[in-house]
Amino acid sequence: MTPALEHLQQLLKQLPGLGYRSAERVALHLLLEKPERLPQLVTALQEAASTVRRCDRCGNLAEEPWCAVCQEDNRDHGIVCVVEQVSDLVALERSGAYRGGYHVLHGIVVTDSWCRTQRVESGRAESPY
Repeated sequence: MTPALEHLQQLLKQLPGLGYRSAERVALHLLLEKPERLPQLVTALQEAASTVRRCDRCGNLAEEPWCAVCQEDNRDHGIVCVVEQVSDLVALERSGAYRGGYHVLHGIVVTDSWCRTQRVESGRAESPY
């Protein structure tokens, strides 16, 4: 194995859900079977790294100050669903069952006095804003 391939595999292994064998398969696939896809992948990663940020309102992913969910006028932003990760928000959005706002914790447990004193029911809390 070359040092460059080994370095690529080590970086891929750091991604969630990719162990040693999966990282090896992805690296070999990109380098040997689909090398023409590498420039597009590198460009997409660089573009996402420079443009994607957290929404100022809810913490979702956005390229503008507010994400697409927070920009929707037909949502009830008076109801807030608190989720741990963006992937939880994506799952709820995919289901189409929820039409309120969100607050993404990003795995951080919030301990301020507002959270301790508000009524939280089924993952929803009333927004103090």
